[in-house]
Amino acid sequence: CLFFVCPQNGFTPLYMAAQENHIDVVKYLLENGANQSTATEDGFTPLAVALQQGHNQAVAILLENDTKGKVRLPALHIAARKDDTKSAALLLQNDHNADVQSKSGFTPLHIAAHYGNVNVATLLLNRGAAVDFTARNGITPLHVASKRGNTNMVKLLLDRGGQIDAKTRDGLTPLHCAARSGHDQVVELLLERGAPLLARTKNGLSPLHMAAQGDHVECVKHLLQHKAPVDDVTLDYLTALHVAAHCGHYRVTKLLLDKRANPNARALVNLARPTFPE
Repeated sequence: CLFFVCPQNGFTPLYMAAQENHIDVVKYLLENGANQSTATEDGFTPLAVALQQGHNQAVAILLENDTKGKVRLPALHIAARKDDTKSAALLLQNDHNADVQSKSGFTPLHIAAHYGNVNVATLLLNRGAAVDFTARNGITPLHVASKRGNTNMVKLLLDRGGQIDAKTRDGLTPLHCAARSGHDQVVELLLERGAPLLARTKNGLSPLHMAAQGDHVECVKHLLQHKAPVDDVTLDYLTALHVAAHCGHYRVTKLLLDKRANPNARALVNLARPTFPE
């Protein structure tokens, strides 16, 4: 169920294939000269969107390609991807910059967060990596770990001072990312640590809207148990019940109604024409 456009310019075919996790298309485009360093006007590259969406295979392909051509990925990123603490330690002896960036603006800690590699992440943090380093689109390592559902990584980043209410350029907090992806353990952890229930994206979406969109019943339960308003509305007065009904999610619809969501709430928009998600 896809809706809520986040308008951007500069989409390339490779970007769109990476966003939708079309692995064969990503490979074919790269083999035929697609430039993975081309970014949208908001700074999103194919690697950036694949990381944000949690598309592990697409990320791996783009990272591998990033080491071959003109867009070279720093060696420390490769060590972070492999959870290779020995190599990472050696690299940091020669170059003390733990926050070296890839072409897409991601640090080794972003990569470690994506793969859930706690060992190398701990090393990076101990060597001075910025826990809240933001890529050009505003993504922090905590956003990445939350999106991927890497609970131990989320805990590590929070314990090291990660900003729990950090927002991407689209207004997504780590709680939005976890709720949208259905990672109920991460949702519960973030809520226990004080994540803002009422945080809004640019379109006014709360974490509850995100969980309803994905039919993530357990996430919805956690959010409601932590007193998320059941009839919370977007800028267009959409409730979570509107979202669940539009997407045909019976279980979430029933749960929201059981929690006394207003079945007659009126929104200002018609969601009949789904398009790219936020």
